[in-house]
Order: sequence, then C-alpha cells, then structure tokens
Amino acid sequence: MVFFCYPTICIVSFAAFICRAMGPNTSILESDDQIRCEDPSHEALQGVSGVVVALVAFGLPVVFSYILVKSARDY
Repeated sequence: MVFFCYPTICIVSFAAFICRAMGPNTSILESDDQIRCEDPSHEALQGVSGVVVALVAFGLPVVFSYILVKSARDY
C-alpha cells in the first residue's frame, strides 16, 4: 500500500511550493489557481506540506533503510 501511495503523497506535498507569476505583484499556486502565494493561508499550507515532506518523502526511506540494514545484520 505504501508503494502506491508514496509517489502521490510526494507530488501533492511538493506542489504546495510551486507558484506561477500572474503579474508584477501577483502569483498563484500552480496546482490550485484559487490560492494566492502571498496569502497567510498559503504559508500555512507550505508549513503543513513541509512537515509531510520531512516525514514521508525523507523519513519513510530512512526508516525502511534502517529496517533493511537491521534485518540484514540479524540474518
């Protein structure tokens, strides 16, 4: 199940950091054109996405690597 969910979770969480310029002072989120990148709600979204990136995108491979190495040593 993790194998199928991991890419989608990573893509969605990284998408919160990609903005598109619409004018000299306006930029919107690439994945949702209703969210302006200057708004406090976007900063909150980036904070939550940053936590998800840290825990899932980087944390999951580290945990699985640790389990794999520990199992190999025990074997």
